[in-house]
Formats: sequence, C-alpha cells, structure tokens
Amino acid sequence: MKNPYDGRTEWNLKLDSLPYKIGKALEPLDLDVDGRVNVEELSIAVALYDQSKKHSMLLKRLLLAAIFFLLLMLAGSVGILFTCITMAKETVVRGDGRMTLTGMDTLVRMGDSEMKPSGKYRSTIMTNTGKLVGTAQARHL
Repeated sequence: MKNPYDGRTEWNLKLDSLPYKIGKALEPLDLDVDGRVNVEELSIAVALYDQSKKHSMLLKRLLLAAIFFLLLMLAGSVGILFTCITMAKETVVRGDGRMTLTGMDTLVRMGDSEMKPSGKYRSTIMTNTGKLVGTAQARHL
C-alpha cells in the first residue's frame, strides 16, 4: 500500500483487510468491484456527497418557501373569512327583500338590467331614502 499523501493514484484500500462492518460500510464506494477502494473512487464519493449536500440545502430552501407561501395563503383566507363574517353581521334583510348594510344607503336598480353594447346600463338607481341617482353618481355613494 502506497502513502496516500504522495499524490499518486496507486493508493488503495483493501476492503477485506478491514473489520467486517467497516468493509461492508465502504463497499458501495468500490465502483469497479475489485475489492479495493482507490483514490478515484474515493474522490467520486466525496464529489457526490458534496453534490447531495447542495441538493439537500436547495430542497430545504424550497420547503421553507412553500411553508411561507402556505402561511401567507392561510393569513389571506383568515382575513377574507373575517371580512365576510363582519359584513354578514352588518347586513340587514328588510321585509321587501332588500339587503342593506347598517348605516349605508341601499342602492336598488330600477329599470333595464341588461348591459347595452356601449358597456353601460340604461337604468335608474334609487337609494333607500327614495333619492334617484344615476349610475355614475351611485358609484360614489
């Protein structure tokens, strides 16, 4: 056996000269199945180990990004649910079937509800106070 520090590639490690458990553990490093692990096989194993560490780090980062995204989606869903519950609490259904938000004017469309080719509705909107407003004014109420 040559000195492993002299820079030559003839150095190798006989697997059968090692204790059984160590030889079995190093057996996957013997790529040419000659019962010896040489410098090339050992350097390939080290390169593959480094590559697997990089892939593992990348997968950890992707997993953390996915967890962050899911938490962000959960927060958004909770916000939407809270808004829906709040809006439902403030919604009142009147006897005539109109739904209103407490403290706000109710807008009821009167007339044609079909959209015209110009993209506008040709109708009148009335508030719960009986005030008639046009569609442009209703947007600002």
